[in-house]
Amino acid sequence: PIIVIRGFLKKGNSSKEVYLVTLSGTELVENQSTGYLTDLLVGFNQNNAYLRNVVSVIKTNIPAGSNLILSGHSLGGMVAQQVAANSEIKAKYNVLNTVTFGSPLISEGRREGTVKRLRDVSDVVPYLSATGNIVWQVCGLNRENGGYGTDVGSAHSDSYIRSDAWGKYD
Repeated sequence: PIIVIRGFLKKGNSSKEVYLVTLSGTELVENQSTGYLTDLLVGFNQNNAYLRNVVSVIKTNIPAGSNLILSGHSLGGMVAQQVAANSEIKAKYNVLNTVTFGSPLISEGRREGTVKRLRDVSDVVPYLSATGNIVWQVCGLNRENGGYGTDVGSAHSDSYIRSDAWGKYD
């Protein structure tokens, strides 16, 4: 559920080395920390095995002082927000961006770097935040219409892989 890719972030004529850390959403896989219990723990911004696994993978595979871009869908996006707020990560790495797809807001105000939250207009999951602050939940959501109407399940699981809906985001 954790993928690390080394690359370069280019802007104009300059570029800098970055590590993209991508995280999967809820998956019911034996011996994997991406199940429903983790959803609940992360939803209430509690310590959890997925967060510990991601921090361990980063520390083991990415040199200290490196630039990070964190990204995840649903549960993975919530854990990405936790990683961006993790004191150990913030002390050893430079979190540039956190990009979430269909993820509730957690850890408001404590994350390092810029956070971009993407939501299909028919996806209700990004509003299932335990923060209790509706303004924080809504602020910063980038919304696109994938045409799912009342099919909230497909909006949550299928929309975010469609370049026709999300291709304009860089």
